[in-house]
Amino acid sequence: MNWKTTAFALVAACAAFAGEVLFSVDFTKIKLPQGVTVSNENGVPVMTVKNDDPSTIKGIVVPLPLEVLKGKKGILMGEVAYENIANPQEPYHGVKLMSVIEGQNGKKEYPQAAIKRGSKDWDSYASSYALTDKAKSITLNIGLEHVSGVAHFRNVRIEEYAVQDFSQYTVTGWVDHDDATYAPGEQMKFYFQILKDGTPVAGRVKLIWDADDERNRTDETRSVSADQPLEVTSSIDVPGFVMVKAQLLDSYGNVARRNAGNSRDIVTMREVQYGLAGGVKPAEMKQAVPEPADFMDYWKKTLKELDSVPMKVLEQKQVEETAEYIIYDMKISCPGPRPVSGYLTVPKNAAPKSLPIRITYKGYSIAGADKQRASKELVFSINAHGIENGREPAYYNGLTDLKQYGFKNND
Repeated sequence: MNWKTTAFALVAACAAFAGEVLFSVDFTKIKLPQGVTVSNENGVPVMTVKNDDPSTIKGIVVPLPLEVLKGKKGILMGEVAYENIANPQEPYHGVKLMSVIEGQNGKKEYPQAAIKRGSKDWDSYASSYALTDKAKSITLNIGLEHVSGVAHFRNVRIEEYAVQDFSQYTVTGWVDHDDATYAPGEQMKFYFQILKDGTPVAGRVKLIWDADDERNRTDETRSVSADQPLEVTSSIDVPGFVMVKAQLLDSYGNVARRNAGNSRDIVTMREVQYGLAGGVKPAEMKQAVPEPADFMDYWKKTLKELDSVPMKVLEQKQVEETAEYIIYDMKISCPGPRPVSGYLTVPKNAAPKSLPIRITYKGYSIAGADKQRASKELVFSINAHGIENGREPAYYNGLTDLKQYGFKNND
């Protein structure tokens, strides 16, 4: 069973000032699906969602009137308590207090409150969004998505967002080792600052630590002084990496966002954040899980296919030059409909066979390769699909045959 779309009751109030309630969801006037109930606690309606089967979704979908919300910045707010929320298979599953915004071009965004697993008493949660006049629809998803447990919701509402302008804010940082590498057990020191127009300012950040390929993640909120950077320390005893990210928080406790441009239908808001990493003996890292039984068979077949195509430079076009290096836009022959495509960085004045070579691969995306400006190593930065590099956004948006390529298991 997926999300239950329901008629709903919204108490509307024309906002006279930022922060005033625009809509409140009245759970008592909603036709509820199985597994969803409403009770009255001290005069406040509380919706309870219980899900015993993590393969299903339990909850409601509340469609909202665009004519009221278009062109406005809002914040979805509510109070949530939950018990025994299991670890989801995917990090984006769990307790949902989420907006779903669809543009005229079908693109969707999913701003949602960050609600953890386990059990927790009542607490306030919020997530902000922004709509252009061309947005096609906005709905609220409230409930449990592919996770077992019980969640309670009350005072779910939309307020006109009391906007803080983060357009001039950045978070920056550095580590105490120039090469960011450490000995086993050695203390790593990460430093973060909040800047406004390049000047340090005070504020709050959410710190997220990642280790063990994101299976060991912790987070906490810290205050940052304008007078000195925030210091964060960590260490590991085995080869591997520690990653720490600092996300700027707004007055609601949400991750601050700033306008990253308008895609005609939806205002794209990017998180104001900065990430750092420290490594211990990265060259000695080993595979953490056993290889699949057909692992070598697959690669023998793939390498044989690769060997069947003679390696040939199809294109080498200089795109950048400094006193230290030259960058070329390269295309190399490859099996399949597209070539290998990327940027090759070649340092100047290096003796033959004196440089190491590093190859980087673009992650999940439909985009060109990233230029690597290196003066002491050869770097070949490869995009994910053999497509053009350095093109305008319209070119990449037009590659419709690659849409959702990561879900087809054929890329």
